[in-house]
Amino acid sequence: MLFKQHILFTEKECNSILDLIEVDGWTDSTIINSKGDSEYKPGVRKTREFVITDNKSLQKIVIPKVKQHGIGTLPVNTKILEYEEGSFFKRHADRGRTPIGSEADDRLMTLIIQLSGNDDYNGGELIVDETVIDKTKGNTIIFDSGALHQVNKLISGKRYALVSWIKKEHMNNELGRLL
Repeated sequence: MLFKQHILFTEKECNSILDLIEVDGWTDSTIINSKGDSEYKPGVRKTREFVITDNKSLQKIVIPKVKQHGIGTLPVNTKILEYEEGSFFKRHADRGRTPIGSEADDRLMTLIIQLSGNDDYNGGELIVDETVIDKTKGNTIIFDSGALHQVNKLISGKRYALVSWIKKEHMNNELGRLL
């Protein structure tokens, strides 16, 4: 299974990503159900999200750091997630439990960038398979979208993370040809 984590982004770069948020753009997060439809299920996932509309600025910050991992572009639905007190996301996979042809069916890799640091929140640990991920601001986690992962309930503070689902068309030419 593909799984990597490295601290690739500086605090300044993380703050530049957070600066792309528009105040009135937050919505409650949904899940993709077994029929392939988007559904609000607060018993499974309680987070808010902002879809980044300035994809060009985001690409300038992120791609130079992640291209070494085979990522050539980011999809237009890249999001920033906000976890507040009581927020969580139960164990799930980003691919493999939806119908063929659904939005999540062709996700290859999940990219997560920690935009908050250790001191910004308590709880809210990201766990991929059985590995508790380092909460250092700027930590970048790349894993197979079929891997089970979760975010534990946030006890206090706020956690921000960028999440993007990388498909074949987002891979750099070398790796994309191998898939």
